[in-house]
Amino acid sequence: MNICFFTGNMGNGGGTEKMTQLLSSEFCENQNDNIFVLTKSNIKIEPYFTLDEDVKYSILDNGKYVKIFSLIKDVFLLAKYIKNNNIDVLINVDVSLGVFSLPLKILCPKLKQIYWEHFSVLYNINNKRTNKLRKKALKYGDAYVVLTPQDANELKHTYKKINAKLLDIPNISTYQISDTKYNLASKTILSVGNLIKVKGFDLAIEAASKIFEKHPDWCWHIYGDGSDGDEFKQMVKNLSLDDNIKFMGRTNNLTKAYSESAIFVLPSRSEGFGLVLIEAQSYHIPTVAFDVPFGPRNVITNGVNGFLVEPFDTDSLAENVCKLIEDDNFRTTFSDNASKDLYKYQADVVSKQWQNLLQQI
Repeated sequence: MNICFFTGNMGNGGGTEKMTQLLSSEFCENQNDNIFVLTKSNIKIEPYFTLDEDVKYSILDNGKYVKIFSLIKDVFLLAKYIKNNNIDVLINVDVSLGVFSLPLKILCPKLKQIYWEHFSVLYNINNKRTNKLRKKALKYGDAYVVLTPQDANELKHTYKKINAKLLDIPNISTYQISDTKYNLASKTILSVGNLIKVKGFDLAIEAASKIFEKHPDWCWHIYGDGSDGDEFKQMVKNLSLDDNIKFMGRTNNLTKAYSESAIFVLPSRSEGFGLVLIEAQSYHIPTVAFDVPFGPRNVITNGVNGFLVEPFDTDSLAENVCKLIEDDNFRTTFSDNASKDLYKYQADVVSKQWQNLLQQI
């Protein structure tokens, strides 16, 4: 079988691109399959994450903004690519790519299409363009994959005409469960994510001002970069938290950061899955997150391996982080429970669910 992952831009270093890399590598394990990754545009030329050597990687165009004539051109370029490479299954790694791939229902009628959501379906539920593409993908696609059971239920209640096979498959954990013992002596809070508003780092900084009033000897390391980074850094400066909050930039390897941290905080306003929560739990770290739809509640069991906090309530976020700082028993118990359910996110388990799907469509 010839399977192609169709992506927006593999030059980006986000979770969507990481999952494409991991799943395409897993698919390469099946010697009967040929795996392709086609990126819509890639101004940076090379993928941010290194693809398996057996993956055949291509770029569709030069990455210019879509206008009506370039859209038509790209649809036909995509159809030509599908036919030239005898692609059997196209996995759209973003529902918005349906603008290019939905016309293939006519141009390449034998092609099977899977649409793969990487965000909570509520994140852009009011976006008319996304809603229209999602509606058509659910109607004309062969399968539609979301990250959580709640997302699947939301789509069932929102859209009446669903012909595609709708199912939830979690993301692959990027880390194996660590043998490193939890560092109870650590005084470092850790967060990881793009420095953009939806990731809620402004809310984290608000909470931090309350946390460090009580515990000035602790620090908070934030890994990532993004368009709102300067605003967040200025906020830290205005609150005189420069000595406590450190922006560490982006890195491909967070092993050292996880192994040296005491608490992981995910302050997102919306979170489709919460992959970084799983990464933190792989290192037995207690986790705290806003209980936003739908990812965190699928990873954190409140009061067992972490705390789920009322969304956007920075007082409650600060209070729950302080509970962990002030009670070693809490942290030890949460740490002991952190990795108990992580088997279901291991690569071989997730890949098997995808392989079953490929056999069914």
